[in-house]
Amino acid sequence: MSARVHFVALRTGGLVLPNLAGWSAAGLGPSGDANIGLGLLVLGVRLLVGVGWAARDGARAARRGAALMPLVASWAVAVVLAAVLGAVWIRVGGALLGGGFFPGVLLSDLAGLVPFEGVLLGVLVVLALLGAHAAARPARPQGAAARR
Repeated sequence: MSARVHFVALRTGGLVLPNLAGWSAAGLGPSGDANIGLGLLVLGVRLLVGVGWAARDGARAARRGAALMPLVASWAVAVVLAAVLGAVWIRVGGALLGGGFFPGVLLSDLAGLVPFEGVLLGVLVVLALLGAHAAARPARPQGAAARR
């Protein structure tokens, strides 16, 4: 497995793992109703994991002098995969719990939820990457010392 595939797989797993925890916690509840608070908590955890990990990756790339664009592209793939897996996870989980599987609802989730989560998480991840990369870059000397 190439290093880039491994990188994307780890980041995608880190972004999808809160869904597993949320789904497990929702199954412990007394009713089968939608749990909006838990859903918002899971989304918040996904955002924190993504932003924190992206900031770490950006700072690490700056310290190593690595290019930033391959990192941004890899994170973009991880964010889109996590959004797709999250949408599929909801529908498949519902079907496994006896709610039935409706392909039209899955397509609707893929058309609406994936762009929403992809843009929301993607923008924050890119900002974290860029900010951490800029903050961790070594300072350039100023004035006469820079000309020598």
